[in-house]
Amino acid sequence: MPQASLIALLILVLVIPWRGAHAGIILAGVAFWIATEMVAPDRKEVSAQASITRTFNANVHVSNEQVNFDERLITAIVHNGSNARVYDVWLRCTFQVPQTQYKATDPSGKKEMISTDYHYSYIAPGVAEQVSLVLEPHGLLTRAHPSSFSCEPRYQYEAVDLFQAGG
Repeated sequence: MPQASLIALLILVLVIPWRGAHAGIILAGVAFWIATEMVAPDRKEVSAQASITRTFNANVHVSNEQVNFDERLITAIVHNGSNARVYDVWLRCTFQVPQTQYKATDPSGKKEMISTDYHYSYIAPGVAEQVSLVLEPHGLLTRAHPSSFSCEPRYQYEAVDLFQAGG
């Protein structure tokens, strides 16, 4: 990339004969070259981050989901079986809503999805923590079967822990 931008800069300087435009074009070319050099990521750093990220063991799961419809709250136990701390945990849940069957072929229930607010604190590796999270507003939530709730965790992980675990 630096060679191409330098060649383009030289072409601009040599090809355009107008004196007033020369300074502006040269400054614009130099600014573009500096910007591309500053923005370009270091390839060695990117490959090191990718190799560390591959060592993350994404073994985080949820159990014992209990729903409180009056307070729009779900309580669950988040198990962190990974090799790094997780944070900003939120749940993506599915639930069944009964439907009226007008024909025998109509389904008896409809599957809906809902998300929760975040649990902002860290959950250490090997720890199971009970979290209570507020559910998003959803019109069909009051008609849901409480036993049909099934949740998957969504989270961020602390990459620094992977460096420490790796050596």
